[in-house]
Amino acid sequence: MSRSNPKSASPISRYYSWKGSEGALVYWDKSEEKEVIVEAPFKFLVLDNSYSTIAGWSDKDKAYYRSNEVNDLRTQEFVVRTSQGIKETGLYSELQVRNAGARYAKSIYIAVENADGELDIANLKATGAFLSAWIEFSKATDVDTGQVVITGTEEQKKGATKYFIPTFDQSDITDELDQMAIELDVVLQDYLKSRGSNVVSEVLAGAEDVSDDIEVGEIPF
Repeated sequence: MSRSNPKSASPISRYYSWKGSEGALVYWDKSEEKEVIVEAPFKFLVLDNSYSTIAGWSDKDKAYYRSNEVNDLRTQEFVVRTSQGIKETGLYSELQVRNAGARYAKSIYIAVENADGELDIANLKATGAFLSAWIEFSKATDVDTGQVVITGTEEQKKGATKYFIPTFDQSDITDELDQMAIELDVVLQDYLKSRGSNVVSEVLAGAEDVSDDIEVGEIPF
């Protein structure tokens, strides 16, 4: 940061995550200091689906993992932290904390319609069962076009554990809405560029407490 290149204020309005044990999309309301459940259908436009981060829980430190965001797993290193400080730095394939509760997550930047009918920039963290469902949906659908809709939930079972994954659909959008999303993405990319790749992923207080706690296999790359 400098006088001629000041740090941009974050344009992210909300941070969403999936509560797999309840099948609920949630966000942390900072002003009310409470978790808010978002009812289906939840509609959003994908602005940037290229960023990866680290989530999960450390039993040793009794704290959540978090890290910077990268968009190239092969060349960019994660700096993994807990509330105790930096735990490890390295490429995803080299991280030892993966054996201690840390796991891969996608940090998806999206556009969501607000109460005034305008679009806001938000972030959706995809981990565990949600991430698996998102990857499968992305294989069959071009998520960078149209509007993605979380239509509901589907119950799953792993051993004796029941959990829920989201069900997705996609709908067409108007040229006007598409243009609004493009303009928002310009704002987002300017912010991401000014932030750099070494800044810890921004998570509002309380948001980590509602992360999906179901791990469904290893995510292939």
